[in-house]
Amino acid sequence: MNMEENNSLDIIFEEVKQRRALEFSRIDALEKKISIIIATNLAFFLFLVSRINFTDWPIYQILLGFLSLGLFILSLIFSLRAISVVKYRIDPEIGPLIENYFEKKPNDTKKVLVMNYKETIMQINETGNMKASLTKSAFRFLCVGLVFCVLSILINTIQ
Repeated sequence: MNMEENNSLDIIFEEVKQRRALEFSRIDALEKKISIIIATNLAFFLFLVSRINFTDWPIYQILLGFLSLGLFILSLIFSLRAISVVKYRIDPEIGPLIENYFEKKPNDTKKVLVMNYKETIMQINETGNMKASLTKSAFRFLCVGLVFCVLSILINTIQ
């Protein structure tokens, strides 16, 4: 292997390692957002449940309250699905790495690691995209639920 190929491999190896770390950071950031959505959902759900008055509220106001509750529940379901535990492929696996590559040339080992990291990054990226989609949906349900929640409470305040 000439010096130019070696430099290219080093660059690719470092870039792939950085991308892998970025993908894990992305998952962490999404899960923090999901946690906030879950906490907000639960707070407004409990608040609304404590405010619904079946005896004094007109039927349309009760329906608005239940619509809000339904949207909060949907948001919670999407959030829980998004934050569910996922098993990730973690490379390198130390045992096989030492057993199979201890005596090999460093560049041969780097090539194998780059290919393994590629598979890991693809899996993490796919999981991140799924979590992002579920988080967006959960946030939308939460926002619409909040609108209906505020409407039902405002109607009560105006009357």
